[in-house]
Amino acid sequence: MGQQGTLGLYNFFGFWGFGVIVGYVLCFHEGWGLQGLWSGIVAGVFLTRCAPCESAPGARHSIAWCKTPTLDRS
Repeated sequence: MGQQGTLGLYNFFGFWGFGVIVGYVLCFHEGWGLQGLWSGIVAGVFLTRCAPCESAPGARHSIAWCKTPTLDRS
């Protein structure tokens, strides 16, 4: 909980800072066309997915479910 800002930065830089730029280079400068654009975007999404796991080992399992807030329906 409380990691939205950090993960938002991962998403922004992984997709826009890496994926779109690599896709642009592959598409227009390397002559791959649309396949290059999609390859870059997929690489950016893959990088975004792997980055939090590498920077914080065990981050996927760090949610303390017993401490998460619940709705009081009284």
